[in-house]
Amino acid sequence: MRIGFVDLVWLSGLLEGEGSFGVHSMGKRSRSPTIMLQLCMTDRDIVERTANLFGRQHLVGPYFHKDKPHHKPYYRTYVSATDAASICMTIYSFMGMRRKEQIRRMLGIWRNQPIVIKDRKASCHPSEPYYAKNSCKSCYEDKYSTLAAREVRHEEMMLRRVNLRGLVS
Repeated sequence: MRIGFVDLVWLSGLLEGEGSFGVHSMGKRSRSPTIMLQLCMTDRDIVERTANLFGRQHLVGPYFHKDKPHHKPYYRTYVSATDAASICMTIYSFMGMRRKEQIRRMLGIWRNQPIVIKDRKASCHPSEPYYAKNSCKSCYEDKYSTLAAREVRHEEMMLRRVNLRGLVS
């Protein structure tokens, strides 16, 4: 889904003030946490617009405060995993310093999570669980650790170039 510039700036401002950027466990069965971007508000129309920009067809709610019946009901929408990472990378340049730090932390966690496929065995050591690239965790780390270090150095170099040009504060 493509978001126009005006909607992108609107969404960035809304999430800067009202959004929640974090890492959450997706229940008891989840093996690892996932990143999540969410918005909770009492303004249903704003949450619906945000849900549409997130590419979601619905919002969740209304929720009522059981111990505070005089409070208005609120609505919620969220995205997680790759969708959250995509939105965070898109709005990053519009965010303040605190939110940029939260986004960097989230994306660091997201990038370092392996893809786990249930009941799949590694081809290098069939007795070991699958980690990534048909390998167990130790073989994957042995093979790709130098590649990962090279990618990190490349990313740091690109960030320095952007900072030198004054495009990122």
